[in-house]
Amino acid sequence: MATKAQLMAELELLKQQMASRDDLASSKMSNAKPDDVGDDQDHDPKSYLSKMLEAHGVDKDEIDALWTQLTEELGDLTREKPLLTTAAAFGVGFILGRMSK
Repeated sequence: MATKAQLMAELELLKQQMASRDDLASSKMSNAKPDDVGDDQDHDPKSYLSKMLEAHGVDKDEIDALWTQLTEELGDLTREKPLLTTAAAFGVGFILGRMSK
């Protein structure tokens, strides 16, 4: 079992890593040109979103891959388990109906 001193040392290390990551992210945002972030009205929302994700270290391709995988799995779920899908739709409808009263 770890001692309190070991845990405190690990906690300090994690705090330093978080601070350096936050400093890096803030420096990326401060170094960004006004055209990189810009107004929502002047730019395409998708490009604006992808630039914001890049500034935070998230890859747009990873999100696209996750979205594709999610839609495929949900599509397969309706084909493989139609009774479960029907029960879930009924449950959501029932809950929404009760909330709207």
